[in-house]
Amino acid sequence: MITNFFLTGPLHIGKSTILRETLNLLKPEVIGGFRTVPIFQNGQKSGFRLIAPGGNEKVFAHTDFATPEQFSEFYYDKKIFDTFGVSILDNSLLGSQIIVMDEIGMMEREARLFHDAIVRCLNSDVVVLGVFQERAQWFEALLKDRTDTKIYRVSVQNRDTIKTLFYRDINERFISPK
Repeated sequence: MITNFFLTGPLHIGKSTILRETLNLLKPEVIGGFRTVPIFQNGQKSGFRLIAPGGNEKVFAHTDFATPEQFSEFYYDKKIFDTFGVSILDNSLLGSQIIVMDEIGMMEREARLFHDAIVRCLNSDVVVLGVFQERAQWFEALLKDRTDTKIYRVSVQNRDTIKTLFYRDINERFISPK
């Protein structure tokens, strides 16, 4: 049985929008997991934060961070994933019907404790809805041989069709709409 559903595709194609619109049709009290949200300063993207349900958040990447880890212009702290991120996922396993992972990218690739928490979620009976960056091949490799996971590849041409299919698959199998 498919219990893990992930959207992937090029940057800025609408993956998180499809997920967010699907979640808006569901009961919010059943949703756990995390969202990755950009930080803007003076109209420029300057970093990213991890947000848990209820609004608890931590900045994990910023142009002003003084860390050895860097991706593009952002310096990041992988320990945020291995502590705060793991806590979010483990807590979500205890009380959620849906675990959201929006989105998984390149900065998480060395956070091994976070990887373990992701696998615990994927192996559970809890439905996982997520987004991963197309360039995050480390994550797609983690999903490669799973028979309980469906990946939707979003493109400009199929965005509307994928949105309908994604929601239908989630609604028909697991969740009652609001």
